[in-house]
Amino acid sequence: MRKWSFVAASAVCVTLLLSCVAGAELPSPAGTVMVPMRDGVELETDYYLPAGCDGPYPAILARSVYGREMGPAWAEQVLPLGMALVIQDTRGRGGSGGEDRAFADDGWGERQDGVDTVDWIREEDWSNGAVGTRGGSALGLTQLFLAAAGADVQAQFIAVAASEFYGQLAYQGGVWRKAAVENWLEMQGLEHIKERWQAHPAYDAFWRDYDFASRASHVTAPGIHFSGW
Repeated sequence: MRKWSFVAASAVCVTLLLSCVAGAELPSPAGTVMVPMRDGVELETDYYLPAGCDGPYPAILARSVYGREMGPAWAEQVLPLGMALVIQDTRGRGGSGGEDRAFADDGWGERQDGVDTVDWIREEDWSNGAVGTRGGSALGLTQLFLAAAGADVQAQFIAVAASEFYGQLAYQGGVWRKAAVENWLEMQGLEHIKERWQAHPAYDAFWRDYDFASRASHVTAPGIHFSGW
């Protein structure tokens, strides 16, 4: 009886949350802001808030190298659950300032854009302080970087993202991955990053800065990791 009471109560809560935005058109951002990082560079960020529901809200964060165009569709999924959505262009991408260094500023180095963004969300008036993250591929990697940097997040959904750059992405079995890595870097206009990565054909101190697995003890949030062969 207790189990079914819990299920029934959960269903009622979800129904009430869904009613807050039922019938709404594809959401538009509640705001677009330039979020300052610790070195003064500003990253363009959209945030979406549930309509008709009182805040503050938990938030889902996506940090994207591919633009913020998926924001409305993702907001349509997130807002009915009573959560805000935050989607951001990573450094040097889209409307964000700074140089795109292919994830080098997203983790635990001198610049920690993921951590700084989570801290910004938690200080906003509409935020209740709880932050989760979502995204796949490159957007999964940005999640891993901020988690390994010790960002204060509560949960993560990470799809098709490697836990270690050297052996799983750049040099699988010690062999440079031309199709998966070189072609991607060239399509992103990051030939200088290709040269930098090819200058380190063996695992060394350079690649330790891209090794999430070695920093597992710094991860504070549970995560669902989704991938496949």
